[in-house]
Amino acid sequence: MATLRVHPRDNVLVSLSTLVKGTQVVTGIRTQSRIPAKHKITTHALEAGDAVIMYGVCVGRATAAIPAGGLLTIRNVAHDAVPYAIRKSNYRWDPPDVTQWRDREFLGYRRSDGQVGTANHWLVLPLVFCENHNVEVLRSAFEHELGYGTAAPYRQ
Repeated sequence: MATLRVHPRDNVLVSLSTLVKGTQVVTGIRTQSRIPAKHKITTHALEAGDAVIMYGVCVGRATAAIPAGGLLTIRNVAHDAVPYAIRKSNYRWDPPDVTQWRDREFLGYRRSDGQVGTANHWLVLPLVFCENHNVEVLRSAFEHELGYGTAAPYRQ
């Protein structure tokens, strides 16, 4: 797999590795130029003013025509976003049926209260460069709250 569509509504793909011109990214769509890893590619032609949809929402607008399989750049896309709003809904989670695994074992440990636990490993892969700072803030917050952080005497 050379590309990733983050959300089914997206009209762009993320290049997972550097792609040469002419690489087929979806049926009938080939890259129009070399596409560096982590850059975005259109799934169909966009005209100036068309919305660029990623994560299922508008993240920008085409400022010029971009052919299908074209590279999105700061020269042909301008930032645009849907307004932020807090959803008001009553979410209810229904736990899945786990009876088929009730007598299974796993690599973990039993807590003193009878519950079980495992080691957590989080993999965070920012798809855009600007998210690197946010990932670092998350890492720092988790390390501090979990007791793995180092003292920062001048922080305050």
